[in-house]
Amino acid sequence: MNTGQTTGFRLALGYLGHLLIAVVVVPAITAACFLSFASLVSQFSSGTWLIYTHAALTIPLFPLQAVSGIAVGVLLAPRSYGFRVARWVWILPAIWWTLLIVSWSSSSVLAESRFEHYLWSGSAEAKRAQIFSTLPFVTSIAYSCGSILAAAFRKEASTNQTSNLA
Repeated sequence: MNTGQTTGFRLALGYLGHLLIAVVVVPAITAACFLSFASLVSQFSSGTWLIYTHAALTIPLFPLQAVSGIAVGVLLAPRSYGFRVARWVWILPAIWWTLLIVSWSSSSVLAESRFEHYLWSGSAEAKRAQIFSTLPFVTSIAYSCGSILAAAFRKEASTNQTSNLA
């Protein structure tokens, strides 16, 4: 392999690594942290609310996972190989999400719209679909935004450091 092929292969591996972090690790970290916090709180309160704990992890558009994605993107993306490709990690989940939305059809004329099904619906079937489509899309966007923020912080810090030396 020549240098160009090696670099392309390494960038592809870097992209896949960031993609894996964005769509698998971020939701897993969010769930583990949230459920640990819930179990800690349950020791000091009545345990009946724990039945509904998982509902917070399936709020439409997954805000808890999005915040985690931004944090992981800021903290982890700059320290890993292929830092520049981390900002493009949302593309494959966006294609996947778009294909699922376009191919979805309702079984009833009175049923919800495609976007409602994949974004807002609370039905069990829709939640399953959202976990395998919308969640990876949202976490990958959040991770990309986090990596862009990290790049901006890094650029600002280097600018400040350079101006302090002058």
